[in-house]
Amino acid sequence: MHAIGHRLWLRDQILAGLSAKQKERRKAVDIEWVENERNFMFEQVNHYRQLAGKPPLTMDKIVRVETMAMGHCDYSSKFALYCAELVLDGDPEP
Repeated sequence: MHAIGHRLWLRDQILAGLSAKQKERRKAVDIEWVENERNFMFEQVNHYRQLAGKPPLTMDKIVRVETMAMGHCDYSSKFALYCAELVLDGDPEP
């Protein structure tokens, strides 16, 4: 099975990118940062979908999974996992 088919490997790749991007974040979270982070994850998801031979997804899917991750103490890990599920399945389980 191709590495992109492994959910945890994919989550780790996406999480590493998100963590690096978050180091650029100012202490105060503003709307500009939220959009920046969403755009980054949108690019990541569609990059890995392209590598897997799948069509791109819309930003609506990213916003939906980000909303699912909000409030979790492991927000970044959840967001990355849900994005990995978007790559593999097109939609994570609620």
